Amino acid sequence: MPKEAFPLLESCNPKNCIVSMTMKINRLMNKIFRKHLEGIDITLSQLGMMFLISKKEVIEQHQIGEILILEKSTVTRNLKRLIDGGFLLKKIDRKIYVTTKGKRLVEKAIPKWDNAMSEAREIIKQNGVEAINHLLNKLNT
Repeated sequence: MPKEAFPLLESCNPKNCIVSMTMKINRLMNKIFRKHLEGIDITLSQLGMMFLISKKEVIEQHQIGEILILEKSTVTRNLKRLIDGGFLLKKIDRKIYVTTKGKRLVEKAIPKWDNAMSEAREIIKQNGVEAINHLLNKLNT
């Protein structure tokens, strides 16, 4: 019986996959931030939401996904956990508010986040930051 040919598989090189490379960058950066944010008992995605909501103080749920480019299900799941933890409050007007407990958590996280940012910037240098900004600008157009 002849061996079946898979020419596309043979010519495909997943090492050159842009999404795989960006996901690898994401995992490597997350590793740095998780190391520094030890003791902050929420995920990095939840922390990003907490930063956003804390700065705005009140926000509509759909705005969180739009601003942070998150799927609706991710926003809903993370909001539930943050509300259940007492960090956020969803009032009858359906808007999301940060609680005092939530602001305390963000205050506790900021110095650790600053340390993670310093380490990340030291590794990727200014040209790495500029490359990331360039990619984001290209993708957001």
